Amino acid sequence: MRKILLLIILFILLIPIVANVHSIFSLIFTNQTISKAHFTPYYYAKVDGNSNDIIVFKKYMKKNGWELSHQDGGLFTFVKGAKTKQILGSDIKTIVKNNKITNILEIIFNKIKRLF
Repeated sequence: MRKILLLIILFILLIPIVANVHSIFSLIFTNQTISKAHFTPYYYAKVDGNSNDIIVFKKYMKKNGWELSHQDGGLFTFVKGAKTKQILGSDIKTIVKNNKITNILEIIFNKIKRLF
């Protein structure tokens, strides 16, 4: 019985990790530039050239019908009709830069750490 309980707990803990690996892989293996990290407020970005994750994110939001209403330091407020969405610049993480994976191990390690 203890083994089954332990397996269930382990499975539950692995769900967020697997979901976020899927988000990361969608950036690596597709032409997506932004991928939402599941179960967190984070967005993952794929950046090319001299661009940065904030520029890529603003383009992504505009492409999806959101207009940048205003920016207050690192807080970005987007509006789409009657909806408002606020995003912190620090919640956008560059995962792929110039087709090379960046700090992915650090991000995964931090996610695992937060589970405990």
